[in-house]
Amino acid sequence: MESGEVTITDYKKHLQHVFAMLPDNTNRVFFARNHDTSWFYHFNGYSNGFLNLDAIHAFCAIPEVFAGDHHRSKAPNPDDDPRVWDFYKKIFAMKKKIPEFNTGDLLLKEITCNDPNVFTAIRRSKNNTYLLLVSFNDHPVEISVSLSPSLQVESNTIQFMDPVSGNSPNSKMGLDKLKLQSYQILIGKI
Repeated sequence: MESGEVTITDYKKHLQHVFAMLPDNTNRVFFARNHDTSWFYHFNGYSNGFLNLDAIHAFCAIPEVFAGDHHRSKAPNPDDDPRVWDFYKKIFAMKKKIPEFNTGDLLLKEITCNDPNVFTAIRRSKNNTYLLLVSFNDHPVEISVSLSPSLQVESNTIQFMDPVSGNSPNSKMGLDKLKLQSYQILIGKI
């Protein structure tokens, strides 16, 4: 993704294939960095894209966040930078606050976006459905999201929250005209 060879939509397709191979109601560990990648490949640090990839893993699977190894690697650790540490704390606090991000059904095929650099997913339980949007754009974008007809949506407007900034956009947004800031993560209850 960093070199522009694939988009986050390509990665979403990869996730779809992995989950399709697993038995129902199982989950999988995903990681953006581990001890092998840190030692044998160049780690460009905790970029916004890297952090957003870990947010996808946190909200859609079981994340493995590698804390580094000060004895063998000079690569940074999440706790070396308060901004990075704060990002992870906020993402995991949101995951803890909304049970659907832990045990809800993960729906990937049922939601699409017109921007290949915006990841979309749905987490659903019997009582609640949440929409996840994760931008990998380095500039603000306006997007459209399409839901499968099988999903019953009570309203075309959704109140979103940003788990990193803690802010909610001032007004409800329609699925056909959503605004995302650069590298923004939004969660909306539908």
